[in-house]
Parts: sequence; structure tokens; C-alpha cells
Amino acid sequence: MKNDTGKELVFKRFVQRESGLRHPTYDTELAFYQLVQSGETERLMEALNDPGIPGIAAPERGELSEDPLRNFKYHFVVTAAMISRFCIEGGLDERISYMLSDIYIKRADKAVSMDELHALHEELVLEYAERMKKGISREKMSIHCIKAMDYISDNLHAPLTTSDVADYLELDRTYFCKLFKKETGMGVSEYIRH
Repeated sequence: MKNDTGKELVFKRFVQRESGLRHPTYDTELAFYQLVQSGETERLMEALNDPGIPGIAAPERGELSEDPLRNFKYHFVVTAAMISRFCIEGGLDERISYMLSDIYIKRADKAVSMDELHALHEELVLEYAERMKKGISREKMSIHCIKAMDYISDNLHAPLTTSDVADYLELDRTYFCKLFKKETGMGVSEYIRH
């Protein structure tokens, strides 16, 4: 097995060298993920037009599947996972970051065209960047939202409503809903579902 992998690696390196295709450098990928982490949406919009950015299924990104659609989906999963981790490091609440990653990966899994995946990729990148731009992090959240998120996590196996959470916090439901949406970018019911 090890010998076969070694031969395949040598062959792939030869093909890439002869065709002039190269993976983007580690620094290029790192710069892209840091751009998302910093919430620089304007620069990201420019970067999204560059075929060498992470997630775009160009030949130089590497062939993970012979099927082009599946190949892009695999690259999409890697991109979603990387972005979610970079944003957690940047202060995004890890539960929200992981949930967003799961949501987008499931959407990508259901995609049936390259155009759909490209649009989803842009949406993923900008969703995270916007959240980072807003500075949504657990440290910056009110104690009410932090307690609400903890309460929801602790009670996921029980039927749970927005009113239940507001009652637990001893807050007016309408006030709580507005506060939660403002601080997390997600409605309470949506957060519970996800």
C-alpha cells in the first residue's frame, strides 16, 4: 500500500509539473481564511472572483474525485471546516460557527449543479465574514444571550419554545427575541432548530 501511494504521489507531481498546475500556497490559503476572519467583506468580494481561492473547484485545487461536482463538494467541506475554525479563533461563538458549517455542508451535499455550489460558496464566505465584521463573539454578548444559548444546549431533547427560554431568563419575550437576533444574527427559533 505505502509503495503504491508513493508511486501515485510521484506520478501526480510529474503531471502537475508538466501541466503547470500548482496548489495555491499555504500562505495564500492562510491569507484568504484570515480575510474572512477579519470580516473584510469588500476585499472578500474581490477575492471571490479569483479562481485560486479555497473552495473553488479549479484543477489546481487538487482532484479529490473524478466527478467534478463531487470534487467541488469535497473542497467545499474543507473550506467550510477551515473557515469555521478560523472564525472561532477570531471570537465567533463556537456553537454558532459549527452550526453554520453544518448547515452549509448539508446544503452543499444537496446541490445538483456547479452554479449552485459556486453561489453557496460565496454565501458561506460572506455569512461568516459578516458575522465577524459585526464582532459577534461570546465575550461581547450580553449575559442574557449567553445564558439562553447554554439553556438551549442543555435542553435540546425537550420540546423548547422561545417563550420557554424567555421565561427561564425572566425576560419579556419580545425584548428577548430582539436582543438575541441582534447579538447572534439568528432568531431564537432558528437557533433552537439548528
